[in-house]
Parts: sequence; C-alpha cells; structure tokens
Amino acid sequence: MNVINAAIKYKVEKYIDVSTDKAADPTNIYGMTKAVAEKLTIQANCLTNDTNFICIRSGNVLGTSGSVVPLIIKQIERKTRLR
Repeated sequence: MNVINAAIKYKVEKYIDVSTDKAADPTNIYGMTKAVAEKLTIQANCLTNDTNFICIRSGNVLGTSGSVVPLIIKQIERKTRLR
C-alpha cells in the first residue's frame, strides 16, 4: 500500500503489479500476499485518475507446484507413443 500511495502522490503514469498463478486460491503466505497485492492494485484505480494501476498474473511458471507444463509434456509423450 505504501508503493501505491507513493504512485498516487507523485502522479506516476502507470503502476504494474506483477503477480503469479499462486494468487488464485492461495495455499500459503506467498500466494496470499500476491492475492492481497492484486486486490489493492485493482482497487487503487478508484482512488485516482492520474495513475493507471495494472495487475498482470503469469501462470504455469515452469518448475513450480501446480504447473501445467509437466502435464503437457506427458500428453505429448503419450501421443508420440501411440503413433
């Protein structure tokens, strides 16, 4: 919230919160803080017209728990074996 307040105070043109897929249905503190940051960022758009608050969420980060990448690799391997 401190960074959001500073962006508003100094009329920053664009504020981008970079989140992760862990913010969706969080199961730990990391995911919960990402989810809260997303909510604060989105809500900040109601506080000013000078700063455009944007939130982006990358998903399926390679090597993280819950990533869809291993599933896709298995599907590709299975289809290759069927040919």
